[in-house]
Amino acid sequence: MVPENSNLKRNKKLLLNWGIVWGLLFATIALDLYLDYREKNIEGRTYRSQYNAKVKEVDSLQVVKSQLEKELFEIRSKQEQSALSNQVDDLDDRAAIIAKK
Repeated sequence: MVPENSNLKRNKKLLLNWGIVWGLLFATIALDLYLDYREKNIEGRTYRSQYNAKVKEVDSLQVVKSQLEKELFEIRSKQEQSALSNQVDDLDDRAAIIAKK
C-alpha cells in the first residue's frame, strides 16, 4: 500500500506541474495579446492625432489660399484699370496731337 500512495502523490505532483506549465503558457500568450492590442490602440491614436493636425493645417492653408487669391484678383484688377487709364491717356494725347494739326 505504501508504493501506491507514493505513486499517487507522484501523479498529483506531475499533474500539478503540468497545470502550472500550461497556466504560465496561457498567461504569457494572454499578456502578449494584451500588449499587442494596447500598442495598436496607441498607434491608432497617434495616427488619428497626426491626421487631425494635418486636416487643421490643410484647412488653414485653404483659408490663406482664398485670401491670397482675392488679393491677387484685386491687384490684377488694379493693374488692368491702370493699363486702361494709360491707354485712354495715350488716346487723348493722340487726339490732342491730331486736333492741333
